[in-house]
Amino acid sequence: MDLAALRAELSRFDHLPGDTPVVMANSAEGHGFSPLRVVDDSFYVPGSPYAGEWYANAAFRAANPDTEVDDAPATAVPAVFFWPSS
Repeated sequence: MDLAALRAELSRFDHLPGDTPVVMANSAEGHGFSPLRVVDDSFYVPGSPYAGEWYANAAFRAANPDTEVDDAPATAVPAVFFWPSS
């Protein structure tokens, strides 16, 4: 899914109140659920159609100077990431 498709999907919920929880499935099968904690942008390299690698952006590096993270390869693309609370 790309950002345009996500925006279209989210527009279906404009009728819901602002305090409606946003919850993520822990797996494609829905074996567990966790409230959405953080939405952030960074870089992504797909390894397959179903999984890939996250790479830090400049803001993450600045906020976490003591955290060692790999540099994003040239194949990395900007992406929006959703982080669960668990």
